[in-house]
Amino acid sequence: MESLASVSPALLSHWRVSSGPCKLRLLGLVIGRGGGSRSGKMAAATVKSIGATLGRHLKEVRLHLCQSSAGSQGVRDFIEQNYVHLKKANPDFPILIRECSGVQPKLWARYEFGKERSLPLHNLNADQLAKALESLVKSKI
Repeated sequence: MESLASVSPALLSHWRVSSGPCKLRLLGLVIGRGGGSRSGKMAAATVKSIGATLGRHLKEVRLHLCQSSAGSQGVRDFIEQNYVHLKKANPDFPILIRECSGVQPKLWARYEFGKERSLPLHNLNADQLAKALESLVKSKI
């Protein structure tokens, strides 16, 4: 398993810490290539198909999640299994992960001229989240 410690600092350069009670926290969350689950393999295939196309129409992707709620489990699984691959394929693209206790999981995409679109992720698994990300990547607003 590839952990966050093995990712170069340059790949993590776009991680930003928010101020206030909801801070970016990676304590206890090992980000790397998860393995074993059938759903994880499907999500990985979707992420590979996205490849380096994130920056074509998108300017930023944000994942909001709760670090402990069951409704955010699929988001946590997606991050553990796919973040490193996405970041390696898109090293200069900002992928922000925001954890806050009690928040409903949501995927935000910011496009050119500040236009944003979001999708709720409550109770979605890693595969469904990968499909949601793919739909936002393909969307041109």
